[in-house]
Amino acid sequence: MTAATATAPAPARLGVRIGWLASTAAAWLLAIGFAWFCWFAVHGGVHGIDSRAYWLAAHRADPYRAAPGTLDAYLYPPPFTLLIWPLARLPLYAFNEVWLLAEAAVFAWLLRPLGLRWGVPAFLMCFAELIVGNVHAFLALVMVFGVRRGAPWAFALLTKVATGAAPRARRPPRR
Repeated sequence: MTAATATAPAPARLGVRIGWLASTAAAWLLAIGFAWFCWFAVHGGVHGIDSRAYWLAAHRADPYRAAPGTLDAYLYPPPFTLLIWPLARLPLYAFNEVWLLAEAAVFAWLLRPLGLRWGVPAFLMCFAELIVGNVHAFLALVMVFGVRRGAPWAFALLTKVATGAAPRARRPPRR
């Protein structure tokens, strides 16, 4: 095989390059559109609806006062309230911002291997999670560290009981 036959013909390389540029542009446009949508959600009063429920649970005698499916409903086991209790001593606005910054840091760390071309649009797609303030960023971090060690799954069990099945599912059964 000669050097001339080892390289792809110019039209094929051009097609790959156009496809690469088109997919990059599509990812950026989708991410920017999604971030724009999230901006409207923030100004519509959606900011921190889940993190507010965590904060209120740490301040109420009965964290389950609000029914599931309603605003400020707390859907987690009681140990999760104890875990966030020190952070919940902050005022609500400060709690929401610290929670948002912690989640943003986790997402940025998880997406860092993608580089700027794909990492930035992927981070923009995380804005909905950042706006509502759920625990999914921290659960993703648990999954990354839980691949090699079992201890991080304890946090997952404090938030979503069904995630306790994941460490068991990844191990081969004993014989």
